[in-house]
Amino acid sequence: MGVDDEFKRATLIDLENWPYSLYLEEQMTRDSYEELTSNQFFVVGCSAMGSLVDLTINKTISTCFSLCAASDRSQYSEWSDVNSGYCRLDLTFENTTALEIQLTRLNQTELHLVNTSSIKIIIFNWNGYDDYDLEGVLNGSRTNVEATLTWYMNDHLSCEEANNTNSYACLSQNSLCYDAVYDTFPSSNSIGYLCRCSASYHGNPYVPGGCQGVIIGVSNGIGLLLLCSSLLILRRKWKKKKQKKIREKYFHQNHGLLLQQLISSSEDISERTKIFSLEEMEKATNNFDETRILGRGGHGTVYKGILSDQRVVAVKKSKYVKQSEIDQFINEVAVLSQINHRNIVKLFGCCLETEVPLLIYEFIPNGTLLDHLHIPDSNSILSWDDRLRIAIEAAGALAYLHSAASISIFHRDIKSSNVLLDDHLTAKISDFGSSRLIPLDQTHLVTGVQGTFGYLDPEYYHTSQLTEKSDVYSFGVILVELLTGKRSIFHAEDGENMNLSMHFLQAVRDDRLIEFLEARIVKEGMEEGLHEVIQLAQMCLQLKGNDRPTMKEVEFRLQSLRRMKKQRRNNWTDKGHGESECLNAVSTFLGKNIYSNSDNRAIQEASRNYSLEKEMMSSLNYSR
Repeated sequence: MGVDDEFKRATLIDLENWPYSLYLEEQMTRDSYEELTSNQFFVVGCSAMGSLVDLTINKTISTCFSLCAASDRSQYSEWSDVNSGYCRLDLTFENTTALEIQLTRLNQTELHLVNTSSIKIIIFNWNGYDDYDLEGVLNGSRTNVEATLTWYMNDHLSCEEANNTNSYACLSQNSLCYDAVYDTFPSSNSIGYLCRCSASYHGNPYVPGGCQGVIIGVSNGIGLLLLCSSLLILRRKWKKKKQKKIREKYFHQNHGLLLQQLISSSEDISERTKIFSLEEMEKATNNFDETRILGRGGHGTVYKGILSDQRVVAVKKSKYVKQSEIDQFINEVAVLSQINHRNIVKLFGCCLETEVPLLIYEFIPNGTLLDHLHIPDSNSILSWDDRLRIAIEAAGALAYLHSAASISIFHRDIKSSNVLLDDHLTAKISDFGSSRLIPLDQTHLVTGVQGTFGYLDPEYYHTSQLTEKSDVYSFGVILVELLTGKRSIFHAEDGENMNLSMHFLQAVRDDRLIEFLEARIVKEGMEEGLHEVIQLAQMCLQLKGNDRPTMKEVEFRLQSLRRMKKQRRNNWTDKGHGESECLNAVSTFLGKNIYSNSDNRAIQEASRNYSLEKEMMSSLNYSR
């Protein structure tokens, strides 16, 4: 207790309102007395007086003065300790049921005192402390101290006498009564009694139900634990039930029953295609962990997943799907599940238990054509033979989609990043997020313009009419990428963005195409096959879709070119021509044959195509 005022009092013991008369033990044995008087009362501060008052008889039991100045100490030396700044109150216990501590500031004006520091009372058990400990307690550096107070009930002299009386204090059912006796006297000479909790119980024996057993406590603890566990289990079950209802809602909303019927209608399809649960997909992708992301695109994010049968898959999680497109999506899944082409990524199934359906494809581990083709410092590992084979495989896949499937499929987003390569550099067409299904009796579809700039068909851009020739144009851009090693939108020497197809057609007009081709391709081409691919790219990039070849024709010409290429290479080798002669021949083809065989109409068409592409590029805020 601390005080900054002139006077302060505080009650230390107040047992007057208890229903029982309690005695402080005093004048028993020496051990008992020492236990009681081991509580030391110290007044700390300057110019202060402390008093202990027995409120029962209103009598001051003890008084001491805490002084600092030597002149002050001389006047009150008989009450002050030798050490300055504190004093000790002597304890004399009597029949005390109420004890008060009083702290008083001495009259500083009369005694010429100037110290106004706060004063405080400190009570602690002196046993086991030395002078060093005392100093620590008094200056506040040691705060972990103990105090002792021993008492007993004296309204009856023994437990036997107190039992079955109205004032019996041991009210807890699990309490025991003990006689309070002098340590040196026989137990029969009791002076009162005390209550204790029974063995294995603890608490307050003086109130009903105050003694709680360890077993009861453990039982209560276990009961509380079981209650909490039950609540958690119920909450988890409720949450799972709620999530199950949400999944069922999305499953029906995404026409899952219809798709199940479509898949189960064919045994061959049902073996290849499966409807996965959301739980399976979360487990396969580790809850769609960021570290499992293979790539992000305009339509969504692709994750790497591992199914329960250890198959590695690619899980496409779309950003959004309009409700009006859900039916189209189901039809698309149904059609793609029927496709079985070695150069088209296989669809393993889908998950319909999310707001936006998930698609599960086979995982192609070796990246995309874009990754292998456009490498800094032109260090692509793809040879001309590899590029020609990749072009043939991609053309064959698109030709299959356009005409060989049960219903025509226009991909609408053909680009080098959607041509995947496996470990053997085999091409696989992927990402059918923008694809459209076209009935066999239709040749085009009017739809909103969608695709990737640099590959976008100018005619489709201006008319919104999607045809199979739109994919042909995009494939033509890929051919130019294979020839030049440049991206569909590349940076020119002056830092401006350039459209590859526009630049290619302009190079055709200006008779400077050999400067535009990748040096490695010119070196490895070595024969007229390179010239044929350049002419085929020109045809695919024609302004009007009707003037472009079909993908079937493109595939046929590339296949024929590959066969002739092998024959010509054998002829060059048999005749003993060197590499320099081969390069001269290629230069002749590039510098003369292309343009000498091109009529004025073809040149004008290239010019018109270039102008329209430039207009489209300008409208999309790209600089030439």
